[in-house]
Amino acid sequence: MSQALPPFNGPFVRQQLHALPQYAASPSFMNYVQWRGTGSNVLALAGGPTDPIEPAYAIVVGVVVSNRPYLVGTAIAYRTSLGVQGNFSPAFADPLKTAKAAKLQFEIAKPVLDPDFGPDYDVDYDNFLDLQGKIAKTSLRRFFLIEDGRTMRFNYPLWEPKTDDNDTPERNAITAGYNVNADCTPWFDLVKQSHQLCRLPLYDANENLDTKPETWESKLVGAMVEVTFSLKHYHMAANSQCVKASDTFSAKVESVSILRPPPPVLRSPFKNLASPKKLPRTPQTPSRGQQIKAARSFVPFPNGVKQPDFTLANGNILAGATVPVSSSADSVGSIMLTSTGPSSGAGEEPVIGGDGLERAPSAGTRTRRRGQDEEDHADVDATGASPAKKSRR
Repeated sequence: MSQALPPFNGPFVRQQLHALPQYAASPSFMNYVQWRGTGSNVLALAGGPTDPIEPAYAIVVGVVVSNRPYLVGTAIAYRTSLGVQGNFSPAFADPLKTAKAAKLQFEIAKPVLDPDFGPDYDVDYDNFLDLQGKIAKTSLRRFFLIEDGRTMRFNYPLWEPKTDDNDTPERNAITAGYNVNADCTPWFDLVKQSHQLCRLPLYDANENLDTKPETWESKLVGAMVEVTFSLKHYHMAANSQCVKASDTFSAKVESVSILRPPPPVLRSPFKNLASPKKLPRTPQTPSRGQQIKAARSFVPFPNGVKQPDFTLANGNILAGATVPVSSSADSVGSIMLTSTGPSSGAGEEPVIGGDGLERAPSAGTRTRRRGQDEEDHADVDATGASPAKKSRR
């Protein structure tokens, strides 16, 4: 039985992200990063000439676009390669070489209908346009910002060479258990002899690690996601194989978190219609979504869900209130707002919820919210992604 998802609180998540300088839409982002290095340039934390180069792990939020074909010259390519074989095809000229270089690939677009992250996406995109302009030597800038649709492209390599550090029983089991379709299997089996599989650190809406690669495509396409990534730049000079000089930008995924799963597509009511007479014309309102929202307005939130501030009738504010469901037998369905911040009023303030009347504790009895968990945002490599998503910092 699947675990019920809590309501997505967009303003709360956005507030958390805006407190981070690595969030690309935050006011401090452009002063937080700079290009560093020679040859291949890395988007890194700002530093002096002799300081170590520390890659910046930037964060953006967007909607994963669908897997639709498009033309590159005379060949058909795909914007999304989230199947277990990634962007590999046995039809390539050198299958073994390209199998070792196989990667998962996807693009995100602006969440147009989201009032919180839609405007942020425009800021993200414009900031990265500015950053590309600071390092590019040509007007041909490829593989990260896609002008057609203002999308961002990300990739995640499927393989890394075996070393003493990653040649462990756990990694060997993950690599051996990774299955692809019959056409790709011979080539992937050859790669497994010298390489270890890198499993994408994908976290579901409950912030748990998703370890089922065969389901990733269906879970990601159409979902609103938080992507943490690193960005590199390469200048490609013109030569006998490349007629035009260009600038390549490669965005490597460090982790992906599903903030809101893709909305379900409802079945048509006209399927298997057996009515001998045409049904009367009726307006298709209220929509199913409107019905669900109306129903939810009468249902209390689950215990512990963080909600925005509440203002009482006398003007006092219950800051950062939580909304636990009352369990008393004589007030079934009622809710109680428990303040976690100071209030200028004294005594108890009545708060109506559900069918009963509860009272918020006075200032002397209110409990303070614990400080946020100490966060460990250490770099997660492919050898052991955390089973639960690490908190943002």
